[in-house]
Formats: sequence, structure tokens, C-alpha cells
Amino acid sequence: GDGVGNNDDKFNVDIDVPMDGTWVQISGEQVAPPGAAWITVPIMVAEMDDIMAIDDASLTTVGGMAVTDVALDPGSGDVSVGFSSISGRVYEVQYSDNMVDWNPLVSDYPPGGATSDLTTYVDANPGATADQRYYRPVYVPPPALFFDDMESGVGEWTKGDNGSGTEWEHGGPSVVGPSGAFSGDNCWGTDLDNNYNTQTEAWLRSPTIDLTGVNAAELSFQHFLHIDPGFHWGEINILDPLGNLVVDDLLVIDQPVNADWRARIVPLPPEATNKEIVVEYRMVTDNLGNLPGWYIDDVAVSPK
Repeated sequence: GDGVGNNDDKFNVDIDVPMDGTWVQISGEQVAPPGAAWITVPIMVAEMDDIMAIDDASLTTVGGMAVTDVALDPGSGDVSVGFSSISGRVYEVQYSDNMVDWNPLVSDYPPGGATSDLTTYVDANPGATADQRYYRPVYVPPPALFFDDMESGVGEWTKGDNGSGTEWEHGGPSVVGPSGAFSGDNCWGTDLDNNYNTQTEAWLRSPTIDLTGVNAAELSFQHFLHIDPGFHWGEINILDPLGNLVVDDLLVIDQPVNADWRARIVPLPPEATNKEIVVEYRMVTDNLGNLPGWYIDDVAVSPK
């Protein structure tokens, strides 16, 4: 550790976490003022996404958030947990007695969102309820502005093609492609029961998504792509509600993803925000090769 400090009724411990995978065991003891009880604080640190333990409380970081401070108040038994944060974001602080089963202590914290790069939460006297308690902050993403898991039918999705005989279809995969939809029973795919044809250009367009007033957003989706690499490809374009091109080739994928469903997250450029947009999935093939094609599920557009 790099320091142990005594500040009235606070016991603070700052630790440099080893990055070589080794375990470090440290014990610290505070000299109690007259008439007060002694307090012993065992600390264990492991290189496992930065795990810190302090007496009856420990904190685990997840999702890249770093623990910056842990302080035990021996008078009240309260534990203060500090963690790095991003301004405007809210978090859920969770606790566990075994690091397997996690329960929320507080959600949407801090109210109104973080105001700096450091946020502190105080757990009131956890020692009275658990011999050992673990903590972790979890980022709570804002609700999606658009989400479709394809379970409610075709809805306002539209499709088209160049007449090759291959078109996007809604339903459950069969015969070729993935063994099932990513979630539920339905998805979109380029011909659900057969390989795609050569000389195909087929497109699938989302309903209109209103991003008015949203200056930063991202597109996320699950997909399965089995194509001839380097010669066939899937591309994503952003259109306006009239079908005019706003962003050409937001993402081009010419390598197959055919082992299983895979998640993709694509930030939207400024020209695609603060307006109404349509997301277009387009698959293009040449005159050779017939493979299962492209399957899409769980499409979302969320603010960043």
C-alpha cells in the first residue's frame, strides 16, 4: 500500500493494486482514542479487475470503473465507497455476500447523474448484517430510443431487392443459418430457408427513429453473417425518412460471423443525430457462391 491515514474517526486505506496477478495480504490497525474500541482492518487485494476488501466490506469494479477510495467510519460502521464515474451517467450500487449473487443497494445513483469523475456512495453500517460484504458499481445505460426484438411481427420494417430471388424474410431460421433467433423465436434473415442467390442486392430498412434533440447515439444489434469473405458483404447505411442517403457505409462487414450470433455496437456520426433517421441493412453478392447470408435481431438505438 502507499499510505494509511488517521483523520479523526475515519480510517482510510489507499492501495496500489498489483498488476502481475499475485495476491497481497495486508493488515492495518488504528490506535483508538481514549475510551474508544480498537478496530482491526484486514485488507486483501487481487488483480481481478481490481478487487478491494476492507473489514466487513469490499468493492469490486466492473465495466472498466475503478475503485478510488474505501473508508470505514468506526463510530457509525458506515462504509464509503468511491468509484470513477462519467458526468451525467447513473449507476446501480450492488452488494453481495459471496460475489456470486448480487443485490441492489441503490439504483439510478447519484440522482440526476454523476457531476464529476468521482462518485461516492455510503453504505450505512453493513457490518451489522453481514460478516463479509462485497460491493460493485454497475453503469445503468439510458433507455433505448428504439428497440425491436422482432417478436411483434414485421411492423414498420420495409424491404426490397434487385430481383435476384433473394429477399429479407421475417420469422424463425430453418434449414440454413443460425439454429434459431438470438432472442425469442423471430429475426430477419436473407431467405430464412435457403442460401442466398448470386448477384443479390437486398436491403432491410427500420422504422423511422426520432433522434431529435439527441446529439450522441449508438446503434447496437445481434447478427449472424455467413458469406463469401472478401467478395460478398453486408453494409449499414443511414437514410432519412424519405430514403435519401445520410451516411453511406456506416459499417461494412465482408468477413463471416458464422459460428454464432455476435453483438455489434456502432457509434452514429454527428450527421446522423439530432434528426429522424432510418437504419438500412444491405447485403451485396457477386456472381459466385451461395451461402446462408445475413441474419439480424435485437436492433436498438440508444443515447450515449
